[in-house]
Order: sequence, then C-alpha cells, then structure tokens
Amino acid sequence: MDCRNRIYINLRIDFVKFGENISIIQKRSTFENISVLDVYEKSIDVFRDYYEYEKIEGADRKKVEKIPEAAFREAIANVLIHRAWDVETQIRILMFDDKIEVISPGGLPAGITEEEYLSGKLSILCNRNLANVF
Repeated sequence: MDCRNRIYINLRIDFVKFGENISIIQKRSTFENISVLDVYEKSIDVFRDYYEYEKIEGADRKKVEKIPEAAFREAIANVLIHRAWDVETQIRILMFDDKIEVISPGGLPAGITEEEYLSGKLSILCNRNLANVF
C-alpha cells in the first residue's frame, strides 16, 4: 500500500501570489483534505509555476529560478514537519516577486528558547512520524 494514502492530517495550506503590492492578488491556491505528501508535491508545482521559467540563449534553453527551488522545498518540508497540529488554522504561503513568506500556526516547541532556535543549535521535532517520511 502506498504510504501517501495513509498520511492524512487536518491540513489546509493557502498560497497567495501578490503583484506589485498586497492589494494585488494575482492568483490564489488552497489545498486541503489531501495527504501531506500530496500537499508537498502540489506546493512544489505552485512554486515552479510562479518562480521558474525558461530563457533562450542562442541555441540553448536554460531554466531560470527567481528563488532557489531547494530553499523552497526545505521551507515547505519544515512547515509541514514542525507545524503545531493542535492549532486549527491554516499554513499560509505569501509569494512576492522577490521573496516568499511562510506563516505556520503554533510557536516554539516546549523545551527550546528563542535564542536556541535562532542560533540553530537545537531542533526539536513536533512530529517524528512526519519527519521520518520527509
């Protein structure tokens, strides 16, 4: 059995692509009631739609990333793994031309200070099962 069919959590993730400012919403995508792995894959698709394009240089076609996909993948994996699941609100991904803001419900895990978190010296998993999947 595919593990993708077994990893369902009350999850909603909302993507908003802004134009010149936050008053201009170019596109919005919301995913809910699908597996965590499907959310991850669909998030990458949304990213590629907004931040990747091809540029033709002479006889060559080159893929260009406005923002590194590897950084986005890490941010999405982290927001899913470290999300506070007892808080009933959605994950929000705000997408601008030059940056992406990730807003995740919850706060710091118990047993970690803000200083430890910001220094990167300590990491506490909120959900070991999801971490193992990713």
